[in-house]
Amino acid sequence: FPVTITVAAPAFSVSPNPATDEVNVSLKTSNTAITSLTLTDATGRIVYTLNTIPPAENKISINTANLATGIYILKVISGDAQATQKFTVIH
Repeated sequence: FPVTITVAAPAFSVSPNPATDEVNVSLKTSNTAITSLTLTDATGRIVYTLNTIPPAENKISINTANLATGIYILKVISGDAQATQKFTVIH
């Protein structure tokens, strides 16, 4: 018999959007451990990566002061699941 395993994508929010100096990433559930977090610009260039995130950490702040004005994509990976969300940086 085939077995189907559904892996829930990590639920998170990004605020403020648009961001100026800092963006906050908040996990919706405290039992979801983030394995990695990657921020890319509109061209796909990685501008920020975080790979070591404590399991109890449910809020992460990213400094956006040095990022150019534009659209960015935040990818959060939790185990085998991943989710992405767009946000804008304005200066």
